[in-house]
Amino acid sequence: MAVQVVERWIMARLRHRQFESVQSVDDAIRPLLKNLNERPFQKLPGCRASAFTELDAPALQPLPVQPYELARFKAVTVHILCGGAISVASALMSCFQRRSSQSEDHRSRSRFEEQYYLSAFLAEGGLIMFDQLFKDPAAVSRHTTAPLYGERVRYLEYMQRHWASRKTLIRNATYMLRIGEALRWTLPDSFTAAQLGKLADRWRNRRATNPTRTDGEASRTAYVSTATNWMRFLGRLQAVTNEQPGSEQIAAYARFMRDERNLSALTIRTRSGRASEFLRLANAEGYDISRLDWEAVDLILASKGSRDGLTRASMQTYGYNIRSFIRYLEEHGQCRPGLSSSIQPPRVYQGEALPAGPAWRKSFVSLRISRGTGPARFVIARS
Repeated sequence: MAVQVVERWIMARLRHRQFESVQSVDDAIRPLLKNLNERPFQKLPGCRASAFTELDAPALQPLPVQPYELARFKAVTVHILCGGAISVASALMSCFQRRSSQSEDHRSRSRFEEQYYLSAFLAEGGLIMFDQLFKDPAAVSRHTTAPLYGERVRYLEYMQRHWASRKTLIRNATYMLRIGEALRWTLPDSFTAAQLGKLADRWRNRRATNPTRTDGEASRTAYVSTATNWMRFLGRLQAVTNEQPGSEQIAAYARFMRDERNLSALTIRTRSGRASEFLRLANAEGYDISRLDWEAVDLILASKGSRDGLTRASMQTYGYNIRSFIRYLEEHGQCRPGLSSSIQPPRVYQGEALPAGPAWRKSFVSLRISRGTGPARFVIARS
């Protein structure tokens, strides 16, 4: 009813007028509002202004000195695992209680959330990142007790703030342990890309403790990527002096994804890295991006897949990212029109990674154990 009254006695009277500033609107509303508040009630004595003076004004109190802060209260339970950890605001906070399963009440405030929890909990031991990533107590202990704890946790927290998945965090945490072991847990003041490449080669060619390991070029690429991003985050990676091919195109593509597509920082970094790699491969093969055709794109993608040993699922993801980059180049007239529509990533079939049947060696062993042709004896042998 109050909205209807305002629409009839104020907004309806001003609907045909034009205003050039907020002040002019206030000046026009002020006398109409005074007239509305002083209109007498139809069935009650007095008016809105007199009712406010008699009833509301005496109950008013001065505004508080501090602004209102939205608070959320949550009852949590502390569990002991490398110190107590409680889950607040999607992060595990360390509180190091003396007894496990101790119930506590914690308040989460939006404005002081980082200051409050970082000051309170970092003073008591820091954030327990690895409790959140690993379920095996041995893995948690291995990652927590290893040197360079602060450097590793800060990088993982940085990735978590940029919406990295749990699988990505686990992979980076594992590779950082391997990188730290290769460096004997001592970080030099600066690294070059060539030094990180040699470090990855030495790790890939190490003597295998597991004879069935299949570490290849794909693992080396992940090793180099983790080491490069980690050292860059710590400010220990030397800047590349030579300009990469298509660096201006990559920078413009990143701005397009950020400003026009509103993609996350992790997605922008991933797609920019793959587009930059595609331009390097094209430049190494002697192709000009403005004259690139579908046959050249197919050869580049095929060489990428065979070199890194990518699966069909990985090639599908890589092909979609490259097609998105080529489509951006098309829209800006930097490559042949219609090139993106010719890029067809491989189809991934459901269950294609499952084996078609038991290996021949297992089949011969099962037949040898059965000692006959009866189906019952063969089923018993298999079970």
